Amino acid sequence: MASMNKLIPNPRLLSCCLGVVSKGVRATGLLFAATALLTVPLTPIAYADDNDADSDAKDMKGVAAPVVEKPSLGSAITGLLNFDVSDKYYTPRGLEVAKNGESLQPLLILFVSAYKSDKGPLNELKFNLGVWNDYDTGINGTPAAFGGKPGNWDEIDGFVGVEALMFKDWKFDAEETFFRSQTNSYQTSTNFDFKTTYLDHWFGDSGFSINPYGEVFVETSRKATVAFNYATDDRGFYGVLGVDPTYKFKTIPLTLELPTNANFVSEDFYQRANGTPGGCGLAVVYTELKATVPLSFIPIQYGAWSAYAGICYFHLDNPGLEDGNQLLGNNLGDPTKRDTNLYQWHFGLTCFF
Repeated sequence: MASMNKLIPNPRLLSCCLGVVSKGVRATGLLFAATALLTVPLTPIAYADDNDADSDAKDMKGVAAPVVEKPSLGSAITGLLNFDVSDKYYTPRGLEVAKNGESLQPLLILFVSAYKSDKGPLNELKFNLGVWNDYDTGINGTPAAFGGKPGNWDEIDGFVGVEALMFKDWKFDAEETFFRSQTNSYQTSTNFDFKTTYLDHWFGDSGFSINPYGEVFVETSRKATVAFNYATDDRGFYGVLGVDPTYKFKTIPLTLELPTNANFVSEDFYQRANGTPGGCGLAVVYTELKATVPLSFIPIQYGAWSAYAGICYFHLDNPGLEDGNQLLGNNLGDPTKRDTNLYQWHFGLTCFF
């Protein structure tokens, strides 16, 4: 097991800082271009407490889950149940885990409220515990020749975390996760994720908000990505800069979102097919257009239900990531199968209870 000191930038990482800066400028341009082209006045449907953020609805794929009116049940323990159907399974890190058949992805989260107040810097503190699965109608996974055992059940992830709302507009989320590949496509890994979100009010009561955020993801044991050579792989980390433009219509029950972000990785986060580091800097640019409608005909005592649909786009810019996707797709070494632009649709149901 590699030392945590490995996570500290080393000379090899420092040597590519200029590349990170250069690609960061390009990524920022892509982020604002995507927002300018696609965004319409966009705000999350509020919970009962308008300061509660939509990050309660964790989506292990990195696709923001829909937000709906949170039922006021008078309980310190609440939950979220989400069932997502997609034509593919792509991770927030750009891995093409499943492309054959549809992906069925149930998610369950339990929340425990520990503190809530309108006074002072700390407004709310709660803990969460959850589990997520990916099951495919087709057969996916790393080929048996590379140690995989392709099948229908691709992955199970678990997580435990804490969420704090401070100064009414700042959200801080910290989670420890584990990723388990049921097809042996990558090692079982644990990871730490920290995210800061600003719930802006820059547009008043127009129903439009941007919700900028920053995130850091650190591998704490083994790799969260494909490893070609365990003797030379090393744990890494990545950072995310993003926005979630959101608009809640005032005259119709509809919310539109355009989550958009850029992912910057350390040199060792991905690995090339020859066992060398995949390279640092910009790795993934992601954006999605998503619509959510509340299912208000369902009585609130059965939970607050909503339905959503979205289409996602990923742009990949890392040779190690592209090598890993070729292995997952059983196309390693075929340059015609080296996709850098990925598209995905998905829809589903969400229930807060």
